[in-house]
Formats: sequence, C-alpha cells, structure tokens
Amino acid sequence: ERQAAIDKVNAAVTAANTNILNANTNADVEQVKTNAIQGIQAITPATKVKTDAKNAIDKSAETQHSTIF
Repeated sequence: ERQAAIDKVNAAVTAANTNILNANTNADVEQVKTNAIQGIQAITPATKVKTDAKNAIDKSAETQHSTIF
C-alpha cells in the first residue's frame, strides 16, 4: 500500500515535468505547477485511510462505553 502511494507520487511528478516542458507560457507553467502540487498532496497511502478509519471506530466505541457506564 505504501509502495502504491509512492508509485502514484512518482507518476504524478513525471507527468508534471512533462507538462511543464510542453507548456508554452509562464502562466501555463504556473497552472501545471499548481495542479501537480494539489494532485500530489491528494495522494495518501491506504494505510493512513485505514488508520483513520480504525481511530474513528475506536473513538465511537469509547463514546458509547462512557454513555453505557
């Protein structure tokens, strides 16, 4: 899962570099840069998603336990 996220980041970087080379104006380069940064930041390893889900379940269980007791 971690390696899959790393591969996605590497692919996004490669695509961004290609798009920058193909850009015709400085504005195009800035747009590619902005899109690439946003795309890279959106990539999260599945382990983080799983950890967040487990934490949410644990928190919900704690809340329910405190209500019961």
